[in-house]
Parts: sequence; C-alpha cells; structure tokens
Amino acid sequence: MRLKKQTKLFKWLLPLMLVLMLPQIASAYDFKENKLCYNYNEDGTSVTVTYERLPSYFMQSSYLNLSGNLNIPEIVTHNGTDYLVTAIGYSAFEYCTGLNSVVSIPNSVTSIGNGAFHGCSNVSSVTIPNSVTSIGNGAFNGCDDLISVTIPNSVTSIGDNVFTACASLTSVTIPNSVTSIGYSAFSACIGLTSITIPNSVTSIGSTAFNGCTSLTSVTIPNSVTSIGEWAFSDCTSLNSVTLSGYGAWNYNISSHNGLGQIINQLRTVIIGSGITVLGDFGFTPNVVNCYAENPPVCSEGTFANYDGELHVPTTSIASYFMADYWQNFYNLQNDLSKVALDKTNVNLVQWETLALTATVTPQGEGEIVWSTTNPSVATVDENGIVTAINEGECDIYATLATSNDAAYAKCHITVSYPEITISLSEDSLVMNLGDEHELFATITPDDTGLIPTWSSSDESVATVENGVVTVVGDGECDITATILDKTATCHVTVINNLIISLNVDKAIIGASQMLTVYPSCTPDVPVDLVVTSSDPSVAVARVINNPNASKTPALAGEKAIMIVGVQSGTATITVTNAEGQADPAVLDLRVVDVDGDRTITSTDITCLYNYLLNGDDTYITTSDTDGDGYITSTDITIIYNLLLGN
Repeated sequence: MRLKKQTKLFKWLLPLMLVLMLPQIASAYDFKENKLCYNYNEDGTSVTVTYERLPSYFMQSSYLNLSGNLNIPEIVTHNGTDYLVTAIGYSAFEYCTGLNSVVSIPNSVTSIGNGAFHGCSNVSSVTIPNSVTSIGNGAFNGCDDLISVTIPNSVTSIGDNVFTACASLTSVTIPNSVTSIGYSAFSACIGLTSITIPNSVTSIGSTAFNGCTSLTSVTIPNSVTSIGEWAFSDCTSLNSVTLSGYGAWNYNISSHNGLGQIINQLRTVIIGSGITVLGDFGFTPNVVNCYAENPPVCSEGTFANYDGELHVPTTSIASYFMADYWQNFYNLQNDLSKVALDKTNVNLVQWETLALTATVTPQGEGEIVWSTTNPSVATVDENGIVTAINEGECDIYATLATSNDAAYAKCHITVSYPEITISLSEDSLVMNLGDEHELFATITPDDTGLIPTWSSSDESVATVENGVVTVVGDGECDITATILDKTATCHVTVINNLIISLNVDKAIIGASQMLTVYPSCTPDVPVDLVVTSSDPSVAVARVINNPNASKTPALAGEKAIMIVGVQSGTATITVTNAEGQADPAVLDLRVVDVDGDRTITSTDITCLYNYLLNGDDTYITTSDTDGDGYITSTDITIIYNLLLGN
C-alpha cells in the first residue's frame, strides 16, 4: 500500500516540480506541419519539435488530436524551405495518452528535453538514436506501459526522474558512455528486476532506484565514487550485489551512503574477477562468491561476520585459506569458474583486427559474452574478433554469462592511426581556360576506407571537386588531396596560348643519319611532349632525354627530339604537347641519299660529279639535294658537309 501511494504521489507531484524548474514561455510555436509543431533554432537551418499548447498540470495533452504511432521526421519542409529536426523540446508530447509507441526518432535529434514524453502512459517501447547526447529530466516519467528502452552509447548522462514510475519497465541497457545516473532516474520502476551499471558511471543520484520493489540484484563497478542517499530505498527484494571493475573498491560510508543503507539486507555478495582491494563495507552475507583468483586485500571492517559460505575459483582455495580475514570463513568451497584471455594488452593500428581467445576453468562452464568499453575505439563480435576503429584506448571484456557479470577478463586495447601515404596521378598540369582534368589519389594502405578531401589554393584559377579540376581563370595554383594529416599536391598552370618551338625550323640530313633538336616553350612550363613525322618512310623521330642537359635549357625535364633519316625525300616533323592544345613546333626536313643505298657516302658525291661532268642522269631524281630545282655544286657541298658532320 505504501508503494502505491508513493507511485501515485510521484505522478502528481513531479509535474509540479518540473514546471517550477522549466522556463515559463508562451505556448506558441513557429509553424505546424503534418500535425507536429516546431520552433526555429538560432542557427536558422534547424528546428525543435514543440508542443501544440503548453500542457496544464491537470493531465491535459500538449496536442489536441495526436494519436497512434508517432513518426518524427528528420527533415521538415515549411514554405518551400527544408529544416533539420535536431531536438525534441521540453513537454513536447506531455500527456499524449493517445500515442501507442514512439516509432521513429531520427538520427538528427541530439537532445530530448525535460518532460518530453511525460505521462504518455500507452507508449510501450522507445529506441533512442545514437545521435542523442542528453535526455532531460522527467523525459519519460509516468510512461506506465513502457516495457523496454534502449539508451545509445552517445548518451553521457541520465537526468533526474527520467523513468520515474515506469511501472512496466522490466529491462534497461545503460551504455558505457553514461557517466552519471540522476536523481530518481528509475524511481518506482516496480517491474525492474536487475540492473547492471557500466564501469563508465561515477555517480548514482539520490533515490535513483527508490521503490524498485522487484529489483533483486544490482551490479556496481568500482568506477562509482558516490551513491546518493536512499538510492536503493524501498528496494525490498534487493538481496544481491555484484562489485565489479579492476583494482580497489574504495567504499566510504559518506560517499556511498545509498549503498550503506542497504548493506544489511544484502544476503549474497559477488566480487568480480578484477577486484584487488575491498573497503569497510560491513557485509553480513549468507553467501560470498569471490571470482578474484588472488584474494582481495580486506580490512577488519569488510565483513561484519563470517558465518556465510565463501565460494572461490577452483585453483585458489589455498590462497583464500591463508589470506587475512578470508581465513575466517569456516565454510570455504572452491567451485567457481575463472576466465582468462590469451592477451591482456595489445597495440593495434586503425582497421587492424585481432582474435582474442577466452579460456574458462573448469572447461565448459558457460557461454562467454564479449563487450567493449568504447565501441568508437574498438569493437568486438560474438567470437572475440576485435576491430580497431579509431585512435584511442578501451578495454575488451570476456565475461562468463552464468556468473552474474562477476567472472571476467579484460584486454586493454590501444589504437593508433597507421602510417598512411597519399599520391596523385600527376604532380603538375598545364591547362587552358575551360579545361577539365580528373586527378586520381592513391592511398596506401588501400583498405583504409578513407576518402580524400580536395582543395584548391586559388579557386579563381581552378576549382576541384572529387578530383576533377576545372580551370576558371589565368594563373597558377595547387590542387591538394588530404587524408588525416597527409597531403599530396598537383601544381596547375593555366595558359591562354602555349607555344612550342625548336632551335631550328629547317634541316637537311643524310639517310641513316641522326639529328638532335631542342624544344622550348612559351610560357616556360613543364610539358609532356609528343613528336610525329609526316612521312615515316623518309624520317622518324622520338622524344629523348636531353643529351646536353647541363648546357642547353630544355623543356619538360630536359627533353630533346632525335630524328633519323630513312631515305631521300621530305618530311615535316611536328612537336606538340600530349593534351594537343599547344601551338606546335614544325621542322621542315629533307633527307639526302643520291644513290639510294640508305647511307650517305662519297659515292653520292661521285654520282653528282658524273651528272655534272658526263651527263649521267641515272640518279637525277635524287641529285637535287637542296631542293632548289637545279643540280649544282651546292648539292655537292651539302653532301660534303653531311660527311664531315657539319
């Protein structure tokens, strides 16, 4: 009868308490779309879901005609403008008893305000997205039919009265991200049977679990440094406590007042594998299950009496038999299992995986449950496969499912970023106005999953999007791809008129003779050269490394053009850039071979003499070596010079 009166009192007094704590503003909203009301946020691009009317504290609904399933959108459109929904405001759905469930809270929502769903008595389940970082006071207070709730690991604190009087709530998962449990957070949750508090929590507020009459067991880690007054008051069925964590459990009657008030009703005390020191609890247990392989250091005040049973790991009975204060237990039994891991401290690089192996002694004692203290650093699957996610540190736990979270082992994981390199498909580009060119980034290792960000040092010259460079103006700039702290750069030069020229524009060579010419460029920028011959049967050409690089300035990393004569005739040698947008350089070439033997020798001079002196016209078609239409001594001079290498 006392509990019923207390629960009823919570339902009626808490709203009054909340209204005194909340700012009093007019019950107005900025706009309404699809039955929901919204207020603009300060940024002008996002909105908060609010009430249709400020609910009175006589259990009148904040919405006049809202029922059935509730779908809160991620984006709401009003007057042609899209707004991101980032918050559910205080009292937004207070006393909306027509709601059956909260079907969808979008991932854009980061906060749930005070009293947001207070008094929604027909809501049966809530899934809070992992974008939410804060849950306001009394957010789900009085949700009588709420059976289960999932709190994401983005939430760092559970506010006051959040689930007060949720009588149907039988289970709740508190993630490792939560550091504090507020005042009366789960007060009067009469259906809650057990609760495990993660080792991220440092404080449990006053009356946090007050009136949870079905609560039989609670697991508290040694990270908890304060337990508020009456935190477990009227938990009439609570008779078992598990102390977990690693190191000392520094109990203090002042800081852990709420635990001290129920010490005498705890008939079963379970001590986790990692506990090494126990404070002055004053336990009066019927049963102590201590899973620590080595007896934790005790004091005279740890146990008020030693009449109960002491159960320890199978291999540790001798240690407990001889240990101070533990030896006072006359009923000592070695029937507990212990868990060990093959690794206890591992350094990983991002995206690396690790297979952990858990051993249970004695064998076959139950299933292992794997967990991580920080899934944003490293995750672990049901087989003990650890995956490094981000730089940081966390602990991977292997827990024996049948041990009430007391038999466990941990491996400390340190994750660092791997040595990553990035390079681009080109180091430099010469482009014309309006040109586009796609750059490709190569990342090592290639399984990082990272996508580079692209930037231009001067967007008035060239812009870049996903590696595609677009020229918009004259000048030079650097295009940079960045991953983490690594960068790769391509230098872009923009020109309106690229001109390529050669040191000669006309030449005569003999068959089988070679000629080297030197290109230059205006403006003087690196260019990939391409050379072609109009008639490869007369002469062929290719780009080579400049043989006189130390003496002659050359284009594109000191390049030159080598030409080889094939047979008598004329050919045009053209030099341009690979992109084909430059004004090309042109060399008019004549290849000399009077007698047609594809070499230049004194025989070619003899053939010319025979024509000039004797009228022998056997080779008349190839004797005009200078191409002036006449066969004269000048043609002989040309061959002399070719033979002499001039």
